[in-house]
Amino acid sequence: MKRETKSALGIGGIVIVAAAVGLGLFLFTSSQLGVGFIAIGIPTLLVVGVGVYVRSVVSRQGTSESNYTKQQATETATDLRDFHTEFEALRTEYPDWTADDVETDVEQVADDLEEQGVSFDTAAGTYSTKRFGSADIQDLERIQSDVRDLDATLTDSFEEFVRSELRRLRDTLGRLEDADLVDVRSWRGQQAVDDASHEIEALEDVLADHRADAAAVVERASGEVETLLGDVDGRVDDAQVRDLLEDAQSRAEADDYDGAVDAVLDAQAALEGDLSGRFEADRESVENLLETVQSSVVEEYVSNRHVERVEEIDAAMASLDSALDVSDLREHRDDLREVCIEMVAEMEGDLEDDLSALGRADVPADYYEWPSAGDEEYESQLRRTDDLDQFRLTWTGAVGDLSNALDALSEKASVARSYDDIESVIDQEIRANAEVTSDDLPVKDAGAFMDLYARKHAEVSYDSTGPALVAAGDGETHDVTVFAQFDEGGPKRGVAIEIEGTAHDDSEHRRTHLAEEVTFEEVPFGEYEVRAVPDPDDYRTPTETVTVEDDARVELTMDEVGLREQVCEGVEADIREYLPDLEDDLTDQYDDEGYLAASMDYPITDDYVPCLLAIWAEEADLSVTRTDADGVVAYDGEQLDREVEMVVQHNLDDDETMTFDDFRSRFLSAPLPDDVIREAVADAEFGESVELTSDGVTKRA
Repeated sequence: MKRETKSALGIGGIVIVAAAVGLGLFLFTSSQLGVGFIAIGIPTLLVVGVGVYVRSVVSRQGTSESNYTKQQATETATDLRDFHTEFEALRTEYPDWTADDVETDVEQVADDLEEQGVSFDTAAGTYSTKRFGSADIQDLERIQSDVRDLDATLTDSFEEFVRSELRRLRDTLGRLEDADLVDVRSWRGQQAVDDASHEIEALEDVLADHRADAAAVVERASGEVETLLGDVDGRVDDAQVRDLLEDAQSRAEADDYDGAVDAVLDAQAALEGDLSGRFEADRESVENLLETVQSSVVEEYVSNRHVERVEEIDAAMASLDSALDVSDLREHRDDLREVCIEMVAEMEGDLEDDLSALGRADVPADYYEWPSAGDEEYESQLRRTDDLDQFRLTWTGAVGDLSNALDALSEKASVARSYDDIESVIDQEIRANAEVTSDDLPVKDAGAFMDLYARKHAEVSYDSTGPALVAAGDGETHDVTVFAQFDEGGPKRGVAIEIEGTAHDDSEHRRTHLAEEVTFEEVPFGEYEVRAVPDPDDYRTPTETVTVEDDARVELTMDEVGLREQVCEGVEADIREYLPDLEDDLTDQYDDEGYLAASMDYPITDDYVPCLLAIWAEEADLSVTRTDADGVVAYDGEQLDREVEMVVQHNLDDDETMTFDDFRSRFLSAPLPDDVIREAVADAEFGESVELTSDGVTKRA
């Protein structure tokens, strides 16, 4: 059994025996004595036992205090050695890292160990305890804490190195960005270090990722230079440029980004030197073409989008300041060529349209002259011309020829396209007035249409000073007879018979029981509107359009307009929407009064009341009329018949006369007008037994 185990069992036995003794004292003597022994005696025995055990441990063979301190010193030196190994490996991986602060701290720890008898070689990373004699435990514990702190020092130093390296890389790559070869705005840099959580491995990953990004940036920049090289048509030292680009790639793979960027910029500079002369010549040609286009008349003949595109190219050309912009220059040149060709193509298309319009139109042979530009193929010529200076000359000639042709033909072609419509207007004016002025035609340039008309009609002459067209004699005229009638006979009613047109208008007012005929003499040729406008509001105004090219007769009938139609014009839809909500109230009010009149009060706008009563009466199978005093009145026609019969049969003696006012005030349930009462009496069975006067009824004997 091990010595430590025996000692532990001995101490345990002491506790058990002491507990048994305390229990015996408690049971067989006083309880106070037993409790006191357990509370004081047992802890005293434990302290004594532990003291004996420690003394035995310290005093046994091979476990002296000196050996314990040596063990602690050895463990501290081992920890320093392990740290030194990690540090040197990291520094070897990143030779540009200057870790002076870490080296200083390592040397300080080594010096402290030296004072404790442990030799540590900071160059080799080894230690020796041959000189170890004795050491202070507290000093060793302090040194151990310093060794642990080295990890934090190492991380701080490496993080600062990574930050510095990323700043240096960004500045280096910025030279490529300044040369317009790449864009490195997506570079994360310091933010990526912040996200690394202060850990060595994460920091190494950040540095590795950014170095890979830097290599990719160098590769993209090399590709841009390669593209420039491919765009060059003249003599360029291809081998020199490609050697520099290969050197840049090799340096980037070796993490020499300063050298890689230098090589790319050297390649760009070599290319720029070879391109400079050709670039200036090409730019001058493009600028000459731009100046020619902008100073020409072409913008007067083409779509605005072409003009705007030329302005955009001009603005873009101003930003070209290096021979390395040769690809951009070529792009602007090609765009300008295409815009110029499209301008000419549009002008050619317009000229072709004008010639086609003139060809389709029935115009005299001497009306226009075929232009030479109509036989050319300018667009094809320009597309076949590669030299920009020659292109400019060809384009200038094409625009000049086409603009002259369009100036000569556009107006004539425009007239030809619209002539058929205007010719009929001129025909009518000549027939009506034997003369046409610019005010008679619905076009801006009336003279051009008159000129063509005169060329095609020998019977008229064209006066350009007016301008005007004049025919011999006077315009033709005819008689127009209008027969206007009411839909049924009645008292005399007035009617205005009217005829109205662009060249003539006239009217006559007549009064008639049924119909009237009016003849308008010497009405000029043309189109007219004929109307019969009745004086009473309860009749419609009939209208008819007639073309007067010979004597004409027009018949118009004035139909009576129902009361509901008169009062509901424009509001009937609204009234029908409100009616369901008001119907019960109207019925109750009618039952109380025996009739409804517009003069009564209603929960609706006054303007709507006449139509409301007319529609309600229609749906309630009642009659409606209109009076001067009460406006629209809704009443029961059958009730009126009964009331009239009662008056005549029972309240009127032979040869006695009763006025309509007496009817209303004494016997009728509704305030109805005279004509309604008269009609009710006339239609009654006893109608032959009475005589109707202008203001009442007389019963025959």
